[in-house]
Amino acid sequence: MKKVKILLCIIITISLQANSSSFEIDSTTNIFDKIQVNSGSKWALDGGVFKDIKSNVYLKHNGDYVLMILEPSGEITAYNITINNGQSQQHNVVNTLVIDNKAPKIDIRWEHVIYKGNQVMVGPKSQLHWQIDEPGPRVNIIINDKFTQSIQNPIQLTNDMSKISLQSIDEFNNESMVDVAFTKDFKEPVISWKLKSPSVEIDNQWYANKTARLEIQKSNSVSYWINGKPLLNNYSDYEINNNSMLQASNILGNQTTERIQWLEDNVSPQLTVSTLGKTYVDIKKIKVKVGQKIKIQTIDDVVGILNSEYFGNNREWLPLPKTFVFIDTGLYRLKIKASDTLGNKLITYIVFTITK
Repeated sequence: MKKVKILLCIIITISLQANSSSFEIDSTTNIFDKIQVNSGSKWALDGGVFKDIKSNVYLKHNGDYVLMILEPSGEITAYNITINNGQSQQHNVVNTLVIDNKAPKIDIRWEHVIYKGNQVMVGPKSQLHWQIDEPGPRVNIIINDKFTQSIQNPIQLTNDMSKISLQSIDEFNNESMVDVAFTKDFKEPVISWKLKSPSVEIDNQWYANKTARLEIQKSNSVSYWINGKPLLNNYSDYEINNNSMLQASNILGNQTTERIQWLEDNVSPQLTVSTLGKTYVDIKKIKVKVGQKIKIQTIDDVVGILNSEYFGNNREWLPLPKTFVFIDTGLYRLKIKASDTLGNKLITYIVFTITK
């Protein structure tokens, strides 16, 4: 790049020597009325920076000026202009040529990213903004080593982008290049949750009542919603209905949705009475003989029994299952209560008629 700039200076010096002319006007004359310029040419006065020719130019003060015209081809023509309209103020000519060899500066700014040390991690929501420190220079966007004209500022990151470069070239072909380094994360967040007791998981299947208490393993970079309602602080104990939708999204814009389902069990445990090789379920009355063995227990085929008891002769609750043998005839009533793992309860009585 430095060699190109030195060559440009040499070409300009030769052009100034080979293409020059002089004319005299007054302050009411547009300087471009006296010369012919091509479309796309630029002008500079007394060594100033070249500008686009957009309007008429009038020189107010008496004196000598140097007007330079830069053609689209790169050729420069110099004109010595004398302003003479009888005014006493004089203009001093500074006959210098300013060379702009400063490359534009490209500043970048990220949005919706995660910083890990010196690395930037991007995702579906991440955006890259850029800004040039001087007006006018164009910016070429190079993605995966290919120029693209379809992407605007800011750049919306996608998973297929692995390399981004920004190139800026000003009107004097000063060039700057920025290679943007980043890592990618376009994976869905992993949601870790469970249902709190009394809900129970058996063989990867959750069982609960009509409603359940949800506990989420919170991640600092992830936000959660239940049925579209944000969870702000209550991550460890949130009441939900069956088939609720749990949504998660991280700062990078990765999202996932999971339906929380369980099998509802609102059925109380069952009472069983077994005797003489037969089993009776949820019976209220039974006739047996003196000395006949009777086994009493409660069952729950879904989530299991948490506790099961009967009210004994000593007026206290005693555990089931139990095998009874009556030694006297008569009429006896036994009170039984049980609860399954989900808290469904059974309270019942069974009446025994004992005969010889």
